[in-house]
Amino acid sequence: KEAITKAFHAFTNLELVLPGYSSQYRVLDLSLKGCRIDAGREQLESIWTPGEPVSPAVVQVGSGIRINLDGVVPRSMQRGTVGLEFRFPKDGKAEAHMEKLVAWLDKREDKQSRVIKE
Repeated sequence: KEAITKAFHAFTNLELVLPGYSSQYRVLDLSLKGCRIDAGREQLESIWTPGEPVSPAVVQVGSGIRINLDGVVPRSMQRGTVGLEFRFPKDGKAEAHMEKLVAWLDKREDKQSRVIKE
């Protein structure tokens, strides 16, 4: 399947949570394989080392939707953002939930774009 990246800037409640670090980050871009987060003013090297897995991780929308991941792997860092690759549990459930989430956000983004253009 093609990994399409969409920017969901309108969804301020889309977050990546790292329970082991008591940290949460706003997700700027989301695809089926990963995301880009706003790391804010945090020293990027304190948690994020390219290629080094960080686990566990949770993608969540508000308090209702939670997708538990085995972890994330930092792939790129620039200007206060970190590009992460998802590590899914082997049972396939989290990947299926991520597909539904991306499709749902994509529909909402398209609908919102139409409203803004009109």
